[in-house]
Amino acid sequence: MRKLIWLALAIGAVELVKREAKKRGITSSALLSTIAANTAARLTGEEPPPPAKA
Repeated sequence: MRKLIWLALAIGAVELVKREAKKRGITSSALLSTIAANTAARLTGEEPPPPAKA
């Protein structure tokens, strides 16, 4: 049962990323890269990079 819950959460997260990327006019991969770069910058105390252009 727990695996089904995790699967549902993962599918929901993928759909949210797709929807947000479409709204911004960029690919899902570019959005995930931006999220990863911003997270890494915050964890290291650096300034996040500027947003990617479409």
